[in-house]
Amino acid sequence: MQASKNASDLIAKLAQGNAQLKIDLRAKRVRELLTQAHDFYKSKDYIPCLDRCEVILGNYGDLPEGQQAFALAAEIKNNPEWLQNAADVMTDRLGGMWLALADSYLKRGEVRKTEFYLKRVIQAFPGSRLAESAQVRLTQLQGANPTRTEVQSAGP
Repeated sequence: MQASKNASDLIAKLAQGNAQLKIDLRAKRVRELLTQAHDFYKSKDYIPCLDRCEVILGNYGDLPEGQQAFALAAEIKNNPEWLQNAADVMTDRLGGMWLALADSYLKRGEVRKTEFYLKRVIQAFPGSRLAESAQVRLTQLQGANPTRTEVQSAGP
């Protein structure tokens, strides 16, 4: 009977210790995320700052760091110049990803998909360096495939 009580007490202590460990790890993780968000903010790298704030709000919104993340994100979102800068960075990243995707499809010999993503860059970012690069690649691709008279505009 005493052994059973001792085992029960030990199990309760282990469970309590495990719960406290989870709380401690959660607190440590949210502090790390908030530190990263502040570091990105200081370096004016607003996209990863906002990303960290969203993670904090989504997973740790019940903690005090959630309020700090909300305030930090609101400060960025209330500044149109900062948001424009972030949007410009995202535009470059998206265009670069589409160009990389086109290159990847070209390496696999999937010309139609390659053309689709090159045209997508040209249409989405007219007059940009990304569009110019895509146009050069598209012209080269069409020159390498003279039997194709019409480039299909269908998606991948």
